[in-house]
Amino acid sequence: MNIIKEADFRKEIKSDKLHGGYIFIGEEDYMKAFCLNAAKATISGDEIYDFFNYIKMSSMDFSASALLSAMAATPMMSEHKLIVIDDIDFNKLKSAQFNELCDVLSQLENYDSSILIISVSAGNINEGFLPKRPSTELSKLAEYLTVVCFESNTQAKLATWVQKHFEHNNVHADIDICSKLIEYSGKNMYSLSNETDKISYYVLFHGRNTVIESDIYNVSSITMEYGAFAFSNSIMDGNTKLALDILGDMKRNKIEPVNILGEISRVYTEMYSTKKLHNSGCSNAEIAKILKVHEYKVSLELRAVYNISTEKLENIIEKCAAADIALKLSTQGYIAIERLVCSF
Repeated sequence: MNIIKEADFRKEIKSDKLHGGYIFIGEEDYMKAFCLNAAKATISGDEIYDFFNYIKMSSMDFSASALLSAMAATPMMSEHKLIVIDDIDFNKLKSAQFNELCDVLSQLENYDSSILIISVSAGNINEGFLPKRPSTELSKLAEYLTVVCFESNTQAKLATWVQKHFEHNNVHADIDICSKLIEYSGKNMYSLSNETDKISYYVLFHGRNTVIESDIYNVSSITMEYGAFAFSNSIMDGNTKLALDILGDMKRNKIEPVNILGEISRVYTEMYSTKKLHNSGCSNAEIAKILKVHEYKVSLELRAVYNISTEKLENIIEKCAAADIALKLSTQGYIAIERLVCSF
């Protein structure tokens, strides 16, 4: 199996060495879109020839026969044409459709002028455990396509990217401020791009060119993951005021109570599993693989539950379940969550 990283793919674009077929997998959909645009700019040439040199298909118009026809078409005023398929959910693809696709992919080497990219959104294919144990599905596709992994960026890399995004808007933000924005609004690069723009316009509107921490909380949208994690930590720390403040933020962002409580329950359950696995002797890397989360997240959760017993976590999970039932069987809404906070 030929597996490369996103950075390697971008090097192939710059050196004009793209060839054959690729399949984009992994969590970072923003960078997949970025690389697709970069490949298009390099391959398809002048936009007036896009009709001949850039063929894009989605799940609505994709078929094995349509792909074969696209591969056989002749490019115009260019050595190559780019074929992009960017909306297939392999989890929903029927076995016969998958086999037909593979039959067409097996013929790709006969069409030197065609460069094919299948971009799979995060969660839309079973990847298995790369690189040693890929899924059967991905292994089959990799017989014909180069696998390009778009891994979620580290906190440090994202912070640097956010800082550059601010600078592009003529606004400065210290790296620790960028990290706080990521913690508050999440790691999704689409969301971070929007949040960075919103803060930039807010800062410039107020006659400043430097971002301060309060700008994040005044302008940005809180991510469910941050809210639930911070909320859960505040309860374990016995900080009722902070827990209610965070709940207030989630209210202002109009996050549904049932979603909030569901996510909080998930966080506690994950923390409980993390602690149990740690107590049984598993390393952070092993825990991350078993729970299918990032190792950095495991370290955060272990710090959060360091002084919390598994028995207390079990008790909290039981109370969350009871609050969830009360919420779903009544019109209590946020009140059910506030009562949960006060019960501790």
